[in-house]
Amino acid sequence: MSRGKKIERSRKALLISLRVLAAVMSLVLGVLIVGREIALANEDTVSQYLGQDFVNIVKIESDDDEEEVDADYYKSEYDSVKAVKDAGMDLTERVMAEGAVLLKNDGALPLDKSKDKVSLFSVSSVDPVYSGARETSMKKGSSAAVDLFNGLKNAGLTVNEDLYNNYKTLSSSYGRRLIGTNSGIYEIYSINEAPWRTIGESKTKSGFNTAIFVISRIAGEGTDCAVRDLGENSDKGDTTNGNYLLLSPDEKDVMSNIYAEKQKGTFDKFIVLMNTTNQVACDFEDEYGVDAVLYCGGLGSKGANAVGKILTGDVNPSGKLSDTFWKNHYLNPALTNWGPMTYNKNLSMIYQYVGFTYDNTNNYADGYVVYQEGIYSGYRYTETRYEDSVMGTEKVGEFNYNDVVAYPFGYGMSYTDFEYSDMSVAYDKATDSYTVSVKVTNSGKKAGKNAVQLFLQKPYTEFDKAHGIEKAAVELVDFEKTDELAPKTSTTVKLNVSRRELASYDSYVNGTYILEEGDYYLTVASDAHAAVNNILKVKGFSGDSEGDKALVSKIDDVKEDELLLYSSSETGKKIVNRFDDADLKLYKGAGKNADAFDYITRSNWAGTVKLAYDLNTFTYLNNYVKLTKTSQISADENTRPQSDNGAYPTYGAPAKWQLVDLMYDENGERLPYDDPR
Repeated sequence: MSRGKKIERSRKALLISLRVLAAVMSLVLGVLIVGREIALANEDTVSQYLGQDFVNIVKIESDDDEEEVDADYYKSEYDSVKAVKDAGMDLTERVMAEGAVLLKNDGALPLDKSKDKVSLFSVSSVDPVYSGARETSMKKGSSAAVDLFNGLKNAGLTVNEDLYNNYKTLSSSYGRRLIGTNSGIYEIYSINEAPWRTIGESKTKSGFNTAIFVISRIAGEGTDCAVRDLGENSDKGDTTNGNYLLLSPDEKDVMSNIYAEKQKGTFDKFIVLMNTTNQVACDFEDEYGVDAVLYCGGLGSKGANAVGKILTGDVNPSGKLSDTFWKNHYLNPALTNWGPMTYNKNLSMIYQYVGFTYDNTNNYADGYVVYQEGIYSGYRYTETRYEDSVMGTEKVGEFNYNDVVAYPFGYGMSYTDFEYSDMSVAYDKATDSYTVSVKVTNSGKKAGKNAVQLFLQKPYTEFDKAHGIEKAAVELVDFEKTDELAPKTSTTVKLNVSRRELASYDSYVNGTYILEEGDYYLTVASDAHAAVNNILKVKGFSGDSEGDKALVSKIDDVKEDELLLYSSSETGKKIVNRFDDADLKLYKGAGKNADAFDYITRSNWAGTVKLAYDLNTFTYLNNYVKLTKTSQISADENTRPQSDNGAYPTYGAPAKWQLVDLMYDENGERLPYDDPR
């Protein structure tokens, strides 16, 4: 029997099977409730409740009794709902074990289960952030979620239960509190930490030598960070619970007292756990004598178990930062246009916290955001301006990398050490890509994994400077984590980057991707900052740490006639500007707004980077882009997109193909994703 006939018979048998199942379900539900109509309307729900599958393996009658067709093309790996839930819980723990990032360790970690006893500090130690704002509130107190006390206890640590219980009592008065809403559209949370004086005598309980302070912040849809006009430098006390991206005065109070107790010998170790969906400025380590910092983000349901295992060394941390961690957020040019801003210039900036703008009478006022920083967000700003500073580039302005960055993009420590060597690059014409090979050696004393990162640098040309094409000092183009390596063993990691990645987008002249002549560099590195230092070394410059020339390969095979080589997609479609109206420099209705600002450019850092605050007086500078609402903007805001008059599917008509038809072709081979069907 042909494959097509088998599938057709399978479909018929499947329909018969489903009809029989529906009839049975109808009878059952009809007896229990009111009858057949309700039964049919609730067939899916009832079947799920009874643990029935909707699609089963159907045996097909054929001339060959041994032959059968498997029509179950939604196969589950699990045999019960419980198994699915258990696997999900296990996944949250494994994600944390792989993703938590060790940022600092002055020998405090891993903890010794037999000697180190832990006191957990902050209300967040009993009410941690599990996920986003709403998900965390749902998990709070749930038996499905493991808090930090139990996570550390499950890992074999002895935890100060008296202090834990005291914080549970304090959590009725302290901890995250909703302090602002506006028509239910957005929410602002306070930090509201319990000060040192409220914690009780259990905070210095004898025998508990390790203090762990938990920093938590929460965000989510409609729950953005309040970072403006919050009086963090007020000498009248913490009237606003601090800037959400800084430590509040009460948090500083607890940390400074922990440090004082450490100096007295009450604590041997001081560890900070960053349980936060928003990065708090990492300017506290030296001031408060912090020995180790572990970033874990949101815990997920069972992630606290993995946190405990990392602290004890049962899991060797191997996570890397997916963002730059700032030492001083006020040196971030992206903060200048944090908004949205409003066309109504009479509004106080206090009303421009989050995704909607309101005036002083609580009425909605339309707003805008200008992404003046362009590509220079995160490491594309910090590492690019750093390289230009080291090279003494014209108009670079004042920039001290160590005042700005605490931990660079891609950074992450381990309880062991890794070395890279024997890097090689090979071009494959068939795939039009470069394969990078590097040897990774565990040179330390513990088994561990390492996430190897590949960065690309493109030439920043005179054409770029003249026509607003911005290029970062480095871009992450691939990464790969090794399997666990035993001490003194090695593995070879292969990374790949398409040659198309060498192209850059030109909005203003060619309106497409261009490939410019010049020197391109590929480098393997432990993080973005190390990548820049590697390339600087090749160029003959010395950065703030030693670069490794052996981990850099220069690509100089780009020809003049290849400028528009990648101006079409891989399907042959020409790539052109599609959203000119989203750029005020190209928008036809911009009026004088087009000349009201300059995008940040690395050709003139000093002239185009404008910060939000004067750091000496902490005065808000109103450096944001100020726009005027033109008649064309008003008209376009109220214009609905028009139909493209293309052909639309006919709804309700018999389908040309069933889903099962898209599994295999006439030869029994799986259909590729781009098959016309």
